[in-house]
Amino acid sequence: MINIGLISHASRLHGAERMLLNLALLLLETEKFSVKIFMPEMDDSGLYSECKKYGIEAESIPFNIWYIFFDRANENEFKQRKELIRIRTKEFDKIIRNNNIDIFINNTLTNIIPYMSIIKFNIPIITWVHGILDGFVVPNGDLDFRLLLDRVCMSLSSSVICNSIWTEKYFHEYSKNMTVIYNWTNEPKNIDNVDKENIFVCLNSLHHLKGIYKLINACKILKNRGYSFKLLLYGNDLSDMIEQLKEEIEKSDLSENVILKGVTSNIESVYNNSSILVQPSYIESFGMTIIEAMSYGNAVISSRSGGPEEIINHNVDGLLVDRFSPEDLAEKMMYLLDNKDEAIRMGREGRKSYVNKFSSKVASSKFIDVITKTHNSFSGYTNEQMIIYDMLKYIF
Repeated sequence: MINIGLISHASRLHGAERMLLNLALLLLETEKFSVKIFMPEMDDSGLYSECKKYGIEAESIPFNIWYIFFDRANENEFKQRKELIRIRTKEFDKIIRNNNIDIFINNTLTNIIPYMSIIKFNIPIITWVHGILDGFVVPNGDLDFRLLLDRVCMSLSSSVICNSIWTEKYFHEYSKNMTVIYNWTNEPKNIDNVDKENIFVCLNSLHHLKGIYKLINACKILKNRGYSFKLLLYGNDLSDMIEQLKEEIEKSDLSENVILKGVTSNIESVYNNSSILVQPSYIESFGMTIIEAMSYGNAVISSRSGGPEEIINHNVDGLLVDRFSPEDLAEKMMYLLDNKDEAIRMGREGRKSYVNKFSSKVASSKFIDVITKTHNSFSGYTNEQMIIYDMLKYIF
């Protein structure tokens, strides 16, 4: 039995945290691993609530501001954050001493503390990279320093897992032990095959990088062309743009077409009550909602934004559009409205793609292989890694 510690950078339940939960469930099913999730700010919502629901052991860890927001130009702030890292690292040391963990899997490139602490105890770390937080995504902070710490974290990792080839290509020069394992979603319990005509759905955080306004502009085109349709827009507001979005919908005479639904955890209801998923993001390292929709046999339309090109085979199991063109998006939406048989065919092909590439069964064997090989081959940190670690301690 290998004891696995899964480290979450947050206690909410967004994409990366949901995948960490999925991994815990997947590993426990094998009965080859014991699993414990470590997360900051444990309360009765989000990730911790799901842990209690499924009987997954969890423990609270100290929270620290993610290094992606560090700015060395602000000397006083940087000094305070370095001191906080020292304090939090000592707290993390105590947690490690009280747990018998064989391997840690650190979820996302955001937090330096796990590396500062775990290496002291000569325990291997696997880093799970869910995307790219470059200057386009997070323009604030010290971009060069952020990339340096990304490189440090991966250099100190025994293995690095990327969620797509697109993500791996961005980081490939920083680690020789990189493996691509696509995200997965569990098999739906109920699939409703009743026709849901002209109902689009989009599940995204309401952030400008998610292409929401582009989607609204595409809907304007459909409305002006006389199409009857509904767009169910699910998501939480991370950028104070919800009121602006409501105003834009009303100003565009789309109040009866575009329905803001808020946050949901009931994806079964979402996909069983819609026919076509639209993913309009400008940048997407994978595309979790795409494989979810495919698992329910729904047609999908997505921007060419990185990861989705690895999921969708254009014109076979979905449609890809120019990520900057609302006109192209509108054309593809109208195409599927005009060609219902094509939408049904693509949904069926998408369902096949899900089973063959994005099911838990496919991911399970790959994760087990990486974890087992890491556990069996680890004989301590190399001299080069310890030099990097000593430099990290010098910085902080």
